[in-house]
Amino acid sequence: DYTGTNLSSVSLLRKRVQAIQTFYNNQNYNCRLATVGITSNSEQKIDFSLYPNPSAGEFYVSVNVPDSDFIIEVYSLLGQMVYSKKLVTGITTINMEQVDGPYIYIIKSSKGEVMGRGKLIKR
Repeated sequence: DYTGTNLSSVSLLRKRVQAIQTFYNNQNYNCRLATVGITSNSEQKIDFSLYPNPSAGEFYVSVNVPDSDFIIEVYSLLGQMVYSKKLVTGITTINMEQVDGPYIYIIKSSKGEVMGRGKLIKR
């Protein structure tokens, strides 16, 4: 307002508030349906364990399935795969050289079916 009354600013603000309110009222998104996270380990399809977790960089994956043909993939929270390795029956060592922080691991069959998943923390 260049006239010195400052009243035009109130009018302009009122119009913008109404436009913003109309925009939000016209949104048809239900925020309650969006979920982010990892499902619990109760949905594992194979008998495995990953330990120690958290770790300074060396993790062990124990797979108790004879003649297993599985792959472990580790992802950053940005969705970038930072590690991948074939798992063998028994214990497989995972050496993480990535920066400290949380990661997500997924164990897949040779056909790409997700057999287990969880959080992995490197410190």
